[in-house]
Amino acid sequence: MRNSGNSPFAGQGSGLPGHTPPGLLRDLVRACALGRLRQALRDRRTWVAFALGVAGLFFSSGPMPPLWRLGGAALIEELTWRALLQGEAEARWPCRRDSSGLTYVNILISCLFAGAHSLTQPALMAALTFFPSLLLGMLWTLHGSLWLCAALHFWYNLVYFL
Repeated sequence: MRNSGNSPFAGQGSGLPGHTPPGLLRDLVRACALGRLRQALRDRRTWVAFALGVAGLFFSSGPMPPLWRLGGAALIEELTWRALLQGEAEARWPCRRDSSGLTYVNILISCLFAGAHSLTQPALMAALTFFPSLLLGMLWTLHGSLWLCAALHFWYNLVYFL
């Protein structure tokens, strides 16, 4: 079965050295572009999302994991949930996007994200991950920056464990 042409997983032939890589790799390179991060840092919604992370202080947590583990987990989760899953879902099921960045795909991915967290966390805490995931998904839809989403995810985890 072939992927649709607008899917990040659609093969587009072999890339030549010095040219944009094909398919998924090309989309990941774009998501890692620092220009997208710089643009996102000019958006007040980005700073509101960082400020909302302070809510994590109201929840008790276990011992603080090493910072490298928090950062690695945030980067891997955002690569998986935003860049791969949400990016692919948005390519397959395009939906109307408004200035908020809230889409049906974002809601679906956030539900799955919370469900995945139920495997390792108590039910209430897993359910509450839906809301930060929604913010991360909105920023992904608006800016498409893996670095922004990973940094925000790291911040949320850091504040939660403080």
